Amino acid sequence: MVKKDNKLTTKELAFCDLVLAGWDATKAYRLLHPNSTAKGDSMKVQASRLKTSPHVAEYLTEKELELTFNTIGVNSSSDESLPSSTQSIEDVELDDDYLTRHNQIRRYKAIMDGTKDERIKIACLEAINKLMGYHKDSPTQKEQVVFYLPLTCHLCKYYKEKQEQRKRERVEQLKEEEASTNNN
Repeated sequence: MVKKDNKLTTKELAFCDLVLAGWDATKAYRLLHPNSTAKGDSMKVQASRLKTSPHVAEYLTEKELELTFNTIGVNSSSDESLPSSTQSIEDVELDDDYLTRHNQIRRYKAIMDGTKDERIKIACLEAINKLMGYHKDSPTQKEQVVFYLPLTCHLCKYYKEKQEQRKRERVEQLKEEEASTNNN
């Protein structure tokens, strides 16, 4: 394959374009490698490896950012663009008046993909979660799930009492059976 200036082969570029167009990575890989002998999960693994390889991942991230900025009309060379060293998500808070919810989610995703700071990633995920409507403040008393673990410890007094009760019931049952056999 011919390497271009961006260090990707033509098949890798085609794979990236298909993934950016919304194709599943496995389907895109299968389309571009029809003679591959891989089946099922191994095809998924190969597609995942290709997608997470350094050059392909870098290309995908750059193109996603470029597409996001083009979609919402942000000029990357102007002062409106994101600062290169964003310290917190509050610095790039988005307003509802000029963006749709879909574009806000894409923008938060681009911010999250463009940073290595875990706090910013978590803040972006929380903002996306809130925009998607999955956010819930706190469960009510009815919604709260409480898990109880059964205690079967030989030192527990409740377990010992239950065992003694079972033993007494079994002894009584055996006495009744013995008495009924003696009467016959």
